[in-house]
Amino acid sequence: MSINLHVTEHDNCIVARPETKDLRFDVSNEFKQALVELIEARPDHLVIDISDIEFVDSTALSAFIAAKSRLAAKGKTLVLFGQSKAVTGVLRLTSLDKFLNLMPDLDAALASLAAPA
Repeated sequence: MSINLHVTEHDNCIVARPETKDLRFDVSNEFKQALVELIEARPDHLVIDISDIEFVDSTALSAFIAAKSRLAAKGKTLVLFGQSKAVTGVLRLTSLDKFLNLMPDLDAALASLAAPA
């Protein structure tokens, strides 16, 4: 199984939307690699639209953590938005809701990047 990322550019960031409903082991490693390649090719802030995602497993969570760490090393930020109730539950259970930058929608995600640090 493979995964595609729909990528659009905004003023100071890239917005990526995984074209899948499930981020589980069979696609999460490919997802992680796609994020690494995107971060290396375009050193901008990264916003990930996860509004279509219904399920994440530990490999998907590790992809988010790795992307955040890689971006932070470049002085950039990772923001996720549109998380479903199920995904929010997993993020809360793992306390990643406190570690990752989560926003309700694209406008809030973009505004969070425009706000002074």
